[in-house]
Amino acid sequence: MSHAPAHTVAIVAAVDLRFGTRRVLTIRRERGLDFQAQINLFTDLAMTFHVDVGFIEQNGFQGWLVDELRKRPGGGVFFGHTTGRGRLSFAEDGIPILKLALHRGRWIMPSADPASRAMARIWQAELGAFGCRNGRVEGVGEHDDIVIASWHLELAVTQIERHRDPGPEFGYLEDIDPSFERVRIGKDF
Repeated sequence: MSHAPAHTVAIVAAVDLRFGTRRVLTIRRERGLDFQAQINLFTDLAMTFHVDVGFIEQNGFQGWLVDELRKRPGGGVFFGHTTGRGRLSFAEDGIPILKLALHRGRWIMPSADPASRAMARIWQAELGAFGCRNGRVEGVGEHDDIVIASWHLELAVTQIERHRDPGPEFGYLEDIDPSFERVRIGKDF
């Protein structure tokens, strides 16, 4: 099956690491963007939405985009990811991790207005064009651009969860030593 020309897709989401939710703020899906237009698209989104972390596919010549975006001030930290055969793997954080997050209800996709609803339907159609054949995930649709972009977002969340500092541990002091003086911190405590 021959595929139609790919789109440039950018998904911006607010991720709540406490609950694991990914709330989609915007999706931009554009065809035929030249180099400067791609840089402008990602720079504009990063600055408009105060993006902290960007995760961008950098197959082949796409590595230039990550390099250019890293030069720009004020738009978050960008990481590149080379998409290979692992994207179709169950064992290597492939597209199936996206399905797991969807089944767990971690994605919140806007659909209240006609444009958002149309984008949600395109994403749904692309997701529906993936299946399992001979123990491997395969995409059989004309496009998979939004699925790949949402998978990259899922990879970014996975990386952040693996490497984030959980913060200080809190404990409590048991009142076992009678020499400790009690301190009141409120009228009831």
